[in-house]
Amino acid sequence: MFTEYATGTNSFGELQRKATDWGLRTHKGNPVALQTLANILENPFYCGLMRVKGSLYLHAYPTLIDRQTFDACQAVRVKPETRQQAVRKTKEDFILRGLVTCAISGRKATCDLKKGRYVYLIVRDPSTPDRKVWVKENVVLDQVRDVLRAIHIPEGLLAEMMDYLRQSHEAEKDFHHDRIRDLQKESEELTQRLDRLTDLLLDRSITRDIYDRKHQQIAERQQEINYLLQDSHEADSQFKIALSGLISLASKAPDLFDRSNNAEKRLLIGFVFSNLTLEGPTLGYSLRKPFDLLVDLAKSQEWRPILDALRTTHKGEVTSLYGRLAEHMSLTV
Repeated sequence: MFTEYATGTNSFGELQRKATDWGLRTHKGNPVALQTLANILENPFYCGLMRVKGSLYLHAYPTLIDRQTFDACQAVRVKPETRQQAVRKTKEDFILRGLVTCAISGRKATCDLKKGRYVYLIVRDPSTPDRKVWVKENVVLDQVRDVLRAIHIPEGLLAEMMDYLRQSHEAEKDFHHDRIRDLQKESEELTQRLDRLTDLLLDRSITRDIYDRKHQQIAERQQEINYLLQDSHEADSQFKIALSGLISLASKAPDLFDRSNNAEKRLLIGFVFSNLTLEGPTLGYSLRKPFDLLVDLAKSQEWRPILDALRTTHKGEVTSLYGRLAEHMSLTV
């Protein structure tokens, strides 16, 4: 449920239907209610954090998801541009069902099948908002392909970028090793401080209120260090794979889109685009990071600063996005 919702392509209603199809039930054997599903997706317990009296604490139980997947779900849940409106279930597996918003009405575009073969999206007429217009699905998909071509990276430039990433990664290894060592040292010092704090409480040298306040401060810092250590390890290993994978994906996005089935096309659109609108037959869109930085990159001579930004400013977004995408599609890095 978490990985599906994190893609941004599923409303709560659609996710509820999928959960029912998967066989997910309550302890009484009933399908999961919408409110229960919402509570699950908002509960940090599944990624390792227990909420106690409004504060979060690390717990020792096995986790079901990682923190990045949980954070991605919260981003979908709270951002209007990524939160999906409930969409009526249809018999046909329409590629764009629930993914496109009418720019005039603000409602999701309805998909319809005519003569058993022609798919249309139904939106409001920009010149006469009370009137509906039918836009051919192929007209919209052609515009989607144009955007995918804009993030396409030619083979020669791709090889040059990959070589640059390899050199940059080697130069960063020492930095990450030093960073990990410093964080581990600080974590050990905090553990010693907790031991001394407990001794002071047992000796009645401090009150319980002081102990609780200091303990909370130290525990919060230890939790932060754990996240930083995880990020550092990922930066030293998984991040290179993630960034290379996403750039490789961008290089073959148009071909991958054409070879995919309808479900994979929906996923790819959901990962690349954060918002799709139709004003009549004209597609409006915004792209998720890092794809927004790759638009027309092949025409630019200054691509190194963009790769550097992906390695630093957008590191978390790159790792999270690639991890979720790799779970849903077979990719060759």
